[in-house]
Amino acid sequence: MIPTRILGKLLRGKATPFQIALGAVLSAMLGFMPGVGQAPGLVALLFLLLLVLNANLFFAGLTAGVAKLVALAVQPAQFWTGQLLIDGPLSGLFKLLINAPVLAWFGFDNYVAVGGLVFGPIFGAGAAFVFLTIVRRFREKWASLEHDSDRYNKWTSKPYARAMCFVLIGGGHGKKSYEELLDKKIGNPIRPLGAAVAVIVIGFLVALQFLLMDSAATQLVRDQLERQNGATVDLERANVNLAGGKAILTGLAIADPADLARDRFRTDEMTIDFSTGDLLKRRYTIDSIVSEDAVQGGLRETPGQLTRGRPEPEPPEDEEAKTIEDYLEQYETWKERLEKLRDLLDRFRGKDDEAETPENAPRETLRERLAREAALRGHANVYATHLVEDVPKLTIKEIRVGTLRIEGQPRTYDINGAWLSTNPGLLTETAALDLGSSDDSVSAGVRIPSGSPAELKMTVIGLDADEIASSLSVTPPPFAGGTIDLAIDADLAGSWIEAPLMATLRDSTVQIPGAGPTRVDELVVPVRLRGPIDNPTIALEPSDLSDALVAAGKAEAARRLEGAIGDALGDKLPEEAGGMLDEIKKRTGGLGDLLPGGNKPGGG
Repeated sequence: MIPTRILGKLLRGKATPFQIALGAVLSAMLGFMPGVGQAPGLVALLFLLLLVLNANLFFAGLTAGVAKLVALAVQPAQFWTGQLLIDGPLSGLFKLLINAPVLAWFGFDNYVAVGGLVFGPIFGAGAAFVFLTIVRRFREKWASLEHDSDRYNKWTSKPYARAMCFVLIGGGHGKKSYEELLDKKIGNPIRPLGAAVAVIVIGFLVALQFLLMDSAATQLVRDQLERQNGATVDLERANVNLAGGKAILTGLAIADPADLARDRFRTDEMTIDFSTGDLLKRRYTIDSIVSEDAVQGGLRETPGQLTRGRPEPEPPEDEEAKTIEDYLEQYETWKERLEKLRDLLDRFRGKDDEAETPENAPRETLRERLAREAALRGHANVYATHLVEDVPKLTIKEIRVGTLRIEGQPRTYDINGAWLSTNPGLLTETAALDLGSSDDSVSAGVRIPSGSPAELKMTVIGLDADEIASSLSVTPPPFAGGTIDLAIDADLAGSWIEAPLMATLRDSTVQIPGAGPTRVDELVVPVRLRGPIDNPTIALEPSDLSDALVAAGKAEAARRLEGAIGDALGDKLPEEAGGMLDEIKKRTGGLGDLLPGGNKPGGG
């Protein structure tokens, strides 16, 4: 259709100021909504209002397109406006709306959606003012021609003139004059056809909730998993039965955001049983998740793509202390593994919990958390989770993954979890996640009691000492031969760790500073860890090593170690400690590089 005809039809047609303004405001509010996933209730309501109320759909479409472009440009401002409302004086009202049945689906916990409730009407009112001014002036001009111009009336009475007007600027206003159009402000507020369509759509949606189409369910589940994962998720089919509370996911492959060529998790089939009782409050209670023969770290046929940015690791609190990165040549591999552990802890511990943290640990304010999440996920995907009450947004009562194969490892693993949620502080049950290997060489468990620090226990036995030594960026290697067992039993404040990692060397030769190679049958050494779990500082105190040697029956080696440290220190003043530790390294070598402070390995 010719654009001038569309515009002309509107200017010369029967649209009233009410219909034009209503279409502009409702569509602008739609344009400023971040998406259906963030505020499904609001989006559905605005669409229904556009259908049922006799809003002018041309002005509505025009306004919605422009509003969406403007919304993308001003989204940060929209986000902070939403924060001012949700976390400001109206916090109590929004908490009530967020936790109310049905209204919980309206996106009142999404900062961008709430900001859109302010920006949308303002933009829509401005657009309506512009449209109405143009329409009013056009009609006033033509009304004056109708009333006072014999030439105009004579010309418009000719058939070819009427045909030309119809082709170029559309149909007119029927038998009504422009004066009558100017006097009519509201018109019929209800669109009968729209009301009929709305009834049909609502009936279809009610029927759909009992038998969700596979294609729609697959797309919905895939989108939600990608939003949570931060990278591509492949899903062949999702068979969802809302009435029966059961879902079967077939051909699930979740790309690893840290290595897009591999899958974080892949399984042929996953069965999910869930409760439908909390859905009105937009709460997801999953009774069980079961999967067998899963794979972690498998190569993908097609590399995945990131759907959001990766977080930067937090720097260590003590800049002079060394982190795992300083000691492990293969740190990137370990970093990815530890980041996955931290991600799990953050998800199931809940970043909003006011968990006890060490005095020197960095504390994150609400504003800082929102800024971090906005940078990580995008402004449209940040929610006021701290206002959720009664039960967490997501609760998984039981999870069982049997025979999990990790690429490149001969053993398999079983994973069992219970009462995992986005906010364990709202539950009385203790959240738990356990992992065990088929050969009993690896076992790990996390417990998150309600209102208490998380507990981490992990044991790894029979590691090849030479393989571990070769991965250290310490020359010469501090030990050779035999095996190493690792064990940790620690309390975690969020994802912050401060505890000893017990390393047990068996049938190994250890380089003892000042004593040279020393054969040990069993040497238990506590390695001190402190900091974020994916990048903690690491230190081996000389006194800990000395005590371990005495306990292992190597008292003479312990005395030589103490003597070497004493010779290196001499009568130096405390402020020269950095230089003294360098001197110890020069004299002792080997394990001297594991002493705290000083330069990084290879730096002297």
